[in-house]
Amino acid sequence: MGGASASRGIHFREMFGPEAEAGAPLVVLPQVPDRPMKKREDEPTKPLPAADTDPGIPEEGADQACFLILNGVGSGRIVSLQQDVTIGRDSSADIRLVDEWASRVHARVVPEGETVGIEDLDSTNGTMVNGERVTSRRELHDGDIVSVGSVCVLKFSYRGRLLQEFEHGLYDRASRDGLTGAYSRYFFDQYLRGELSYAQRHQQPFAILFVEVDAFAAIYNTRGWVGGEFLLIELARTIGSMLREDDICARYGDTRFVILRRLVSIHQAISFGGRLRSDFAAEPLQAPNSANPLKVTLAVGVAHFPTHCADDSAAILPLAEKALQRAKDRGGNRVAMPEPGYQVRND
Repeated sequence: MGGASASRGIHFREMFGPEAEAGAPLVVLPQVPDRPMKKREDEPTKPLPAADTDPGIPEEGADQACFLILNGVGSGRIVSLQQDVTIGRDSSADIRLVDEWASRVHARVVPEGETVGIEDLDSTNGTMVNGERVTSRRELHDGDIVSVGSVCVLKFSYRGRLLQEFEHGLYDRASRDGLTGAYSRYFFDQYLRGELSYAQRHQQPFAILFVEVDAFAAIYNTRGWVGGEFLLIELARTIGSMLREDDICARYGDTRFVILRRLVSIHQAISFGGRLRSDFAAEPLQAPNSANPLKVTLAVGVAHFPTHCADDSAAILPLAEKALQRAKDRGGNRVAMPEPGYQVRND
């Protein structure tokens, strides 16, 4: 591969940074389209929403129909039923399931006048209300328990607007990081469990990336908590601006973020990590408590299923953490994978 023309591929420096790893062969990755580079109508970019942007809390009225998610991804979340609500694995679903036993478009809830009904949309494994399978439109009553797939359990209820807002706030504080607006570690771990099962069963590729600001402790010591929090907010904003609809980003520690990218190749995962690293370092950041701009770099660890863990998708998270540690051990400002098999440079 050493004779490949530079015009026929992309040379990545991101993998191990400026220095070459001794004895590791150079790999020139082929030019592959990475979907976030060009926004398409079917794949909008998705900035991390603020904590108070969740739609669905009714503006007025006394008791309003809603679902309380009792189990599954988003447990504790309140979903208002003032308009049609779809349930399924598809990314467009209002209640999205990460469950291999759920269909892409599984069920629909339809409010009609003073009543609310639920319909099963020819799902493979059916929709249950109070333990009975839904065969036609079924009216829901206060306290009904709806089961979809093997994990998702919903409780139908009529609740006042203020109570819905209060419970929504409790869920939001549990599922979102209050500083950055990224998802919480609790939410990510819930989501990942379902994703691992589905990916293993259907051999669907995905990548996990861990991201951390280089020398954060030193920056914190010199710029204080204002400068440190500013960096974390800016990093979350940069990541959010690059996410696709199906991507998930969470704050996974004091200074660490984790990203899940579905249906990507290892080359695309590395490319995304490298682009994130270079974009964040491109311009100095002006912290509000300092006249001197900050020049900040990132360490990024990438692990990919099935490339790195074909027999056990659950191994991907510790492998991504190992990759991040390799990037940090080699001085930061680079993207690394769990094992040193090859280097990727961007000349």
